[in-house]
Amino acid sequence: MKLNNKGFALTSIIYMLIVLFLMILLLVLSNLAQRKVVLDKLKYDVKNKLGQGVIVNTAELPYQNQTTKIYYETLAEAITNTTSGDTIKVLKNITDTSTSTPTVENNKTIILDLNGYEVTLSEQITNNGTLDIYTSQDNGKIYSSAAIIIDNYGTFTTNGTSNSKTMTLVNTSTSPSSRIILTRTNSTINLNENSTLTFSEAITQGDTLASRYTITNNGGTITVNGANIINQASNNQYDVGILNAGGYDSSRLIVNSGIIETGGQAIYNSGGTGNTTSTAAAIISGTETQITSNYSYAVYNTNTSGMVYIQEGNITASNNNTIRNTSTGKIYIEGGTITQTGTSSTVYNSSTGTIEVTGGNINASGSSTIVNAGAGIINVSGNPIITGSTNGITGATGTVTVRGGTITGSKDGINVSTSNGVSGSVTVTGGIITGGRIGIIAGSGNASVTIGSDDGNVDTASPVIISTNTSTDSAHGTGIYIEGTGATGTLNFYDGIVKGPLYSIRLRGSGATQNLPSSGLYEVESGTEVIDGTTYQTAKLKLK
Repeated sequence: MKLNNKGFALTSIIYMLIVLFLMILLLVLSNLAQRKVVLDKLKYDVKNKLGQGVIVNTAELPYQNQTTKIYYETLAEAITNTTSGDTIKVLKNITDTSTSTPTVENNKTIILDLNGYEVTLSEQITNNGTLDIYTSQDNGKIYSSAAIIIDNYGTFTTNGTSNSKTMTLVNTSTSPSSRIILTRTNSTINLNENSTLTFSEAITQGDTLASRYTITNNGGTITVNGANIINQASNNQYDVGILNAGGYDSSRLIVNSGIIETGGQAIYNSGGTGNTTSTAAAIISGTETQITSNYSYAVYNTNTSGMVYIQEGNITASNNNTIRNTSTGKIYIEGGTITQTGTSSTVYNSSTGTIEVTGGNINASGSSTIVNAGAGIINVSGNPIITGSTNGITGATGTVTVRGGTITGSKDGINVSTSNGVSGSVTVTGGIITGGRIGIIAGSGNASVTIGSDDGNVDTASPVIISTNTSTDSAHGTGIYIEGTGATGTLNFYDGIVKGPLYSIRLRGSGATQNLPSSGLYEVESGTEVIDGTTYQTAKLKLK
């Protein structure tokens, strides 16, 4: 076939187009190759920044940001690269050997989902913002060998996103005075259901076990809503559950439910100045709440001004006082069951502080239930039930005032035996006081007992003072016993009825005196009453 001029022209154009196409294709391929080099270098740089080298698949890393879907090798890197509102999810069990401190900035809200895995850290987590650690699958755990697991300056929550699965924070530190959480001034802690805070084992300091604090509160607010706070390694009597540290007026602890169990003090209140039922330094409530110490005090108050307010709950100790008040602060018991299972008293007021009881069930299995060992104040009103294996209440140099309730002692209902000429007093204007030996005894010193009020009216039905013992011992079987041999004892008898199988009232010795209403219109009427087949001597007032 022959080509004319037009054919040659057309063929030339086609060749030129083919050459142009090939040149463009080569240019595109060259550009793609250059881009690949750049991307490979970027990938290399990113991996090196994460300490991965160039051979690790990022999908195998232990942490993933659920918003950006980016994987991280360390918790510190994962938290640093978050935006407020992000969730970091743990993807496998990991021993995080990073020496960088995971830190939540003060303008960030971060969620850490343990996802049922175990994270082992050597550095504390510092929270300046809002941090919630929870687990979307059961048995998520953080093990930390740092002296503090969470150093909290902001708001820290356990199981805040969801509390349906179990999570645990375990301190494995061998450092004395180690903590799981340290909360700072004006910060907030919320500990929710199915979260547990605990230590792995006991540690020693010299020849003794070292003190450790599950939570130390340096001026923040801690709210326990169902968490388990366990500090029971080897039943160490020096281990503390929650410490409201001294020197921080703003410290507050609110226990709505949960378990706090320790070898030492379960709740140690030394800080916080709140002294009303709404502002108390420590508030314990919730019928399912359990506060237990196996070797020390369940509630220990050394606060000079703040109050521990007990609304509800089960509070138990087996080796020392269940509740001990050692300073000028106040313990206010409105309800709950407070038990001593060993040989110590249940509630012990050792100084000039106040024990206020308006409800609850308080009992001791091997000693007096409430002891006023110093010049403090015991006030009982409402309808509490106070039961002691020896005395219901033992007083010394302070004052005991009873306006209601049921107080029972296997030995004495109330005993205010003092010594060295120091005076103590008991005033009973309501309630039922029962002693297996003596109802109320002022056994020595300069004690005074006042029954009722000198207000011009006489109530012969309340209060009731009774001894149930049928022994003919010189003291046993006496409703009220006032010792006046080598001492001065006073009975002010203004209201009520006194009963005893042997004596209703016994004034023994020349130093024992009895005062009746100042109106001069009344005298003591002696009688008898048969109760369950036993004849009781009775005493009450009548008009002359």
